[in-house]
Amino acid sequence: MIYNVAPEIEKYFVERYKKCGVRVVPGHWPEMKTKEDVDRWIELLKKSEEMLDVLFAEEEAQNGD
Repeated sequence: MIYNVAPEIEKYFVERYKKCGVRVVPGHWPEMKTKEDVDRWIELLKKSEEMLDVLFAEEEAQNGD
């Protein structure tokens, strides 16, 4: 059993998580009971990654890196 993931959606979670490219330490995942919960969390991870990319790019531009 995967921590905080309902057994009936584990396979779906693993497939989506492997494809998203962003990793989170197990145990820091939210509780997910439905496929929609998984989809929302994966989208949040992607948006977070995009926001961090923008912030780091801005910081590098300011520092002349």
